[in-house]
Amino acid sequence: MFAKRNTKFSTSFKRSTVRTKSSSRGISGGTIAEFGAAFLVLVVFIFIPLVNASFVVVRYYLASGALTEYVHRLSLTEKRSQAISMLTTDTWWSDFSANCGITVTNKKLSLVICGADEGDKLTVPQGQDVPDDWLPGGTKGPCIYNIQLEVNVQVAPVYSGGSGLPGINAPVPMQIAAHSNWENLSRNPKTKRFFINE
Repeated sequence: MFAKRNTKFSTSFKRSTVRTKSSSRGISGGTIAEFGAAFLVLVVFIFIPLVNASFVVVRYYLASGALTEYVHRLSLTEKRSQAISMLTTDTWWSDFSANCGITVTNKKLSLVICGADEGDKLTVPQGQDVPDDWLPGGTKGPCIYNIQLEVNVQVAPVYSGGSGLPGINAPVPMQIAAHSNWENLSRNPKTKRFFINE
């Protein structure tokens, strides 16, 4: 009887010893060190690049919104030549974009005209006059006139090494375009020409 009880006691003592050894491994920091290395890899190679790339999306929407506002200002000018000159004199949008990590290049201003028929569409590049048929009161009318600005941008992430993988450690090249209705469709009382051609 006494021997049986002693056997049970020794068995339970062995089990408690095993538990103590397994738990002492967790207390000693062995598993914590392994978890720390895995967590470091997760942060450095996955989390930080994703956060870095997410700023590209935010900066793109900032640039797109600022460009839309800028084109609307161009459409409110009296003459189309004034809108063209504003590209070089009014640089608030380029300065704003540069402060946000966006480089703006290759600005192209054009006038997009949609005629009465579905297939009637004409793009007048910067510096060229609108043909007579496409002017207000012309044979293609009534027309809708939109001033359009296309730019090439380099959208940089938070950390950019200048060269590497675009969006991760290098700028992402993009092309952004915005348009707005041209407001002034009247004639110049002095020259009798449409302001849209001056």
